[in-house]
Amino acid sequence: MLSIPCHLNLTSALLEREHASLFFTAAHTEAGCSSSLVAVANAIVRHISRCVLIIDGHRGHSSLTSQLLSTTQKGFYNLVYTKEMPEINPLIWHEPNGLQCDFLPFGCDYPLQQPLERQRIKSVLNQLSQQYKYVLFDGPPVFSSPEAVSMAAQFDGVTLVLQAEKTRWEVAQAAVDRLQQGGANVLGAVLNQRKYYMPKWIYDLL
Repeated sequence: MLSIPCHLNLTSALLEREHASLFFTAAHTEAGCSSSLVAVANAIVRHISRCVLIIDGHRGHSSLTSQLLSTTQKGFYNLVYTKEMPEINPLIWHEPNGLQCDFLPFGCDYPLQQPLERQRIKSVLNQLSQQYKYVLFDGPPVFSSPEAVSMAAQFDGVTLVLQAEKTRWEVAQAAVDRLQQGGANVLGAVLNQRKYYMPKWIYDLL
C-alpha cells in the first residue's frame, strides 16, 4: 500500500513555518498538478496569508504561463540559467488574469545548460522568501523530467498530485521513493479529480 497520506493538511504544515517553499509535482502528465497548485494557493490567500507567489516551472502548451499571459515573458529559468542573474521584481506579475496571488512565469530566451545549478535555485528561493511568505512551484512530472527530482530537493517540501482513479498506487509509491532518494522532503499527496459516488457530506462524516 502507498505509504504517504492521501490527504495533505497544508494548513498545519505551513503554519509551522515563517516562510515555506513548496514543490508541486505528479508522477505523470495530465494529473492536474497546475490546477491543484492554484487551488491550494487560493486557499492560502483566503485563510492564511496574501503574501503568496506561484512559479511556473513546467514547460508545455497547457502551462500556467500560457494560460495566464498572452505573450512569452522572461521568468524563473532566466534567473537560474543566465550567468548574471537579472533583477527578480521586474519579472514578477501581480495577480495576472484574475489570479489571487503574484506569478513568476516560466521564462524565455534563456541559455540552456546541464545540469541545473542547485545553488542557483536555492539563491533564487532565498531572495523570494524575503518578499513572500509562501512560494509554490509548479514542477514537471517525476518520470518525464530528469531535473524534477534535483529541483524538488531544493524546496522545503514536496506535494505529489495524484489523479483519482488514474494514478496507480504502485506508480505513486515509485515517485515518492525517487523523490526521497534524491533528498526531497515529501510532505504528502493531493488527490485530484476525486469523484463522489454519494453526497460529500456523508464522506465527511466517515
